[in-house]
Amino acid sequence: MFLTIVVIIGLAGIIGNQYSGLRRMEQLQHSLDQINERLEAQQTIAPVMKLDK
Repeated sequence: MFLTIVVIIGLAGIIGNQYSGLRRMEQLQHSLDQINERLEAQQTIAPVMKLDK
C-alpha cells in the first residue's frame, strides 16, 4: 500500500514537472516569435531608410 502511494505521488510530480516545462517552452516560443517579428519589421524598414538618404 505504501509503495502504491509513493508511486502515485511520484507520477503526479513527474506529470506536474512536464506540464510546467511545457508552459515555459510555450512562453519562450512566444518571446522568440515576437523577437523574430521585430527583426523582420526592421529589415523591411532599413532598405527604405537607405533609399531616403
